[in-house]
Amino acid sequence: MATEKKALFLQGPYSYFFRDLGRLLRDQGCPVTALTFHPGDSYLMRGLPQIGWRKLLKRYTSEENATELETYYSARVKKLEKRLLTMKEKEFFNTYYKAVKGFLENERIGILLCHNDTRWQHAYALEAARRLQLPVFVFELGLFRPNTITMDPKGVNAANSVPRESSFYRGFSTERRVKSDRTDSGISTKKRNLIIAFFLLFYKAGKVFGLNAPENKIMRLRDYASRFRAAYGKKKREQPRGNLPRRFFFVPFQVVNDSQTLLYSPYRDMETMAEEVIGALKKFNGKLIPEKRAAVVFKEHPMDRGAVSYERLREKYRGDEEVRILAGGDISEFIDKSLGVVTINSTVGLDAISRGKKVMCIGQAFYAIEGIALQGAPETLAEDLEAFAAFTPDREVVRGFLHFLKDEYSMEGNEYHYNRGQLEKIARRILDTLEGEQ
Repeated sequence: MATEKKALFLQGPYSYFFRDLGRLLRDQGCPVTALTFHPGDSYLMRGLPQIGWRKLLKRYTSEENATELETYYSARVKKLEKRLLTMKEKEFFNTYYKAVKGFLENERIGILLCHNDTRWQHAYALEAARRLQLPVFVFELGLFRPNTITMDPKGVNAANSVPRESSFYRGFSTERRVKSDRTDSGISTKKRNLIIAFFLLFYKAGKVFGLNAPENKIMRLRDYASRFRAAYGKKKREQPRGNLPRRFFFVPFQVVNDSQTLLYSPYRDMETMAEEVIGALKKFNGKLIPEKRAAVVFKEHPMDRGAVSYERLREKYRGDEEVRILAGGDISEFIDKSLGVVTINSTVGLDAISRGKKVMCIGQAFYAIEGIALQGAPETLAEDLEAFAAFTPDREVVRGFLHFLKDEYSMEGNEYHYNRGQLEKIARRILDTLEGEQ
């Protein structure tokens, strides 16, 4: 397919990151268009040429039908609503796929840019781009917080392009260096939260007036308000309830109904996961003398504080010395004092690897690579804990892996707190890709 130096933006993070990147690309001779799905998108992309989802469906089409893709929407329907997609839903996604593919073809788009690859809007558009052999970049919050951005030509998390062979990382070296430990931006936390608040208000208005496309995740204003207060309000240092167990595995909870949980794990929510880990731990401990037995310490995700309650789980295991479910505390302390970290695929796992701790993944995690982290499974979790207790990471492979991820794979910046210099480097990578395709 013949293309031009044009970029199509789909949904971005809840910030002006895509808008500002689009303006920079446009100023450097690359026309851009934003495809929007509700007034919240239009607000974040204001100042850029836009086409709404309804207009897209009316004006564009293509001959080729879509294959049914697994997306956050379909995983939510299957795991949470416990049903299959209806024929109407399947027809809608096929119509959308044909329309976005027709748009890419007719407008001679040269590159597709989106945040996250699990939303139905993005999954079907990415499939269309791949069938047309168009380059794409999928963005996501960086792997090294707070100052990296993921920008992958394939996907993110379990679907990313990171090599899976441990031999690739043995002896890996690059001269590039990315500063990941501190943001450098004029965007304050207050401004960031204000942008998100306005986005949510526009999104809510669109829902009231029937302007929004089918939802991936249900957005409730009260949940976000609670999360903002917990994550960005005045913080008090919280301590664990009592002393930590002498020997324990640390298990961080992920955001409730997170796409990585629904799509890339066997679990429907954190309570289901916790119950299976506790059951496996008790089988594991049953084979050990008392002095060698371990506890499991769970910690709530900070973004779920105030929006999700784990009191039922706490009440069930109150008084059980082998189980702790904590709301707060120092995550670095939990990692360092643990026997190891058990995670679905959280960035806490990467943090643990970087701190020299061993990690076992019980979901599909891209870092479950031989010598770096173990892969567990629900049906063998008790036996997997035994193997985990004896596991020793390969230090040379781990060093090369972390060096590659931070200094070669990551882009410097933060999708909510960024500066112009960082945007210019990202724009340059996009333009270089476009020029290579012309």
